Amino acid sequence: MKLAPNIIVLVFLSFLALTTCKKSKSNTPLPPFYNEGLSTGINYGIAAGYNNDVDIESNEYVLSADDFENGEVNIYTEEDRYKNNVDITASAALESKYGALHTWQEGENGPTCRYPIPDAAHKEVRQGYFIRMYLKYDKSFHPGDGMEGVGVKGFGIYNEQGASGLNEPCDGTNWYAASCQFVGWGPSQKPEANDGYLWFGHLYSYHPEADKSVAELGKITVSNPEAGDKPYRFSIYGDPYLYIKFDQWYCY
Repeated sequence: MKLAPNIIVLVFLSFLALTTCKKSKSNTPLPPFYNEGLSTGINYGIAAGYNNDVDIESNEYVLSADDFENGEVNIYTEEDRYKNNVDITASAALESKYGALHTWQEGENGPTCRYPIPDAAHKEVRQGYFIRMYLKYDKSFHPGDGMEGVGVKGFGIYNEQGASGLNEPCDGTNWYAASCQFVGWGPSQKPEANDGYLWFGHLYSYHPEADKSVAELGKITVSNPEAGDKPYRFSIYGDPYLYIKFDQWYCY
């Protein structure tokens, strides 16, 4: 990634929330917000009852949330990596006092910040987990002089208990992943391009039933397996693509 002269200002993060559904039982109805995200238009889900997300952490389905309004990082991550790698500043705020500013030197990768899901929220079968973040990309978000495809990890849900990777078939118990990733392609002269690159987000997932997956929104692509004969990865892109613009807030 490139920024003249030295620092990359990549992401502003204003709010983070991680939610879960309760244990899956035949006599337990889905919570009312579960399917809202698949409906057309803007759907606020749990957040509809919490103006500017104030006190959303009190909802029984919310595992953790952080709005940084006390000027600090409050959400726990392993080794406090998130707390130790962001700056809380008013310049990164979205209709609030503070937000988290992500920066790192050219040529470096940002750290992996893991929030361990509490035991009470991942034992036995669960119907799903949800993550919501507000992000804004600074004009310095650029891959450099090369014009190859670029991928930037975003956020997701991961099970890393067993061996994982492209060459390790995923059976749902050894490992699985669902992640939102941000990618760029160039050079491009399209009006949506930022400094010659088209940036957009997409969802990918490793799990044992990739070939049975259906995209309620967007367009799905199932990847041929790197090992074995059963697919275990799919990707979903917006259809049509929603290109990311610099200095504009997005909710994922």
